[in-house]
Amino acid sequence: MVTPDHLYIDLALLKDLQIGAILALASRESEERFEAAYQAVSKGLKKYATRYFLDASHYFTKAGYTKAQIDEALADPTMSDDIYRMAPMTEFIKILFSHMLINANHSEVIGKSGEVSLTVNTYPLKLGEVYEAAVGVHLAELLGVKVVVWCKNLEKDVTMSDLKDFDEYYLWYLYEFSRNPEIHKGLSDMAFASKRIFATPTCGYVFDPDRSKDSLIRELVQVEAAMGVVVDTYKHIPIFKCSPSLPAPEEPQT
Repeated sequence: MVTPDHLYIDLALLKDLQIGAILALASRESEERFEAAYQAVSKGLKKYATRYFLDASHYFTKAGYTKAQIDEALADPTMSDDIYRMAPMTEFIKILFSHMLINANHSEVIGKSGEVSLTVNTYPLKLGEVYEAAVGVHLAELLGVKVVVWCKNLEKDVTMSDLKDFDEYYLWYLYEFSRNPEIHKGLSDMAFASKRIFATPTCGYVFDPDRSKDSLIRELVQVEAAMGVVVDTYKHIPIFKCSPSLPAPEEPQT
């Protein structure tokens, strides 16, 4: 059994940032608009938990916000704290907790004593000091590991030097990771041959109505097979495990 010491994870796997953006946008309009958006998201969650594309606007059309509006909110630093606060936790936190517990128990059995660390990438959110610290404190207390908080664009700002020490990667969007030229070369050069990568089973960002379910499943199988050649382990995380059960978020501040 592999017992990783250093793990990387996108915050978007732990909290649904797109839903957070929808709710944050609505909260800035009115309490009524917030409630309507919240209800629209609640009613669309079942379909959302079976998605093959990441764009949330397609699954929550009645919330009234387009992909462009959601993306603009996610890129706006003045909205980052509100988005983080209103974004619901996903089911993935349970998987991560169980995984860390199993690794801790296994480390004791084999006498491994190295410190386990988790690096959390908040991108695209540029959190203020209070919420950035809250990410680290919350996960450190929950998981019992050292937590480092980043805000880096995987596609543009990350180098192989940044990534070389990680044993496992938990990615919200594989294609964003693999489109980074340096990472792409690293994959081709087998620099990740000893690494384990887990990612959402998505076939793109924008919904494509012309894609059949069979073609989407074939693509995922092909991606898993191709990635399995260049890394130690590659697996898709079940999409319902990357989705929220949507407990009530904090109410809009007045």
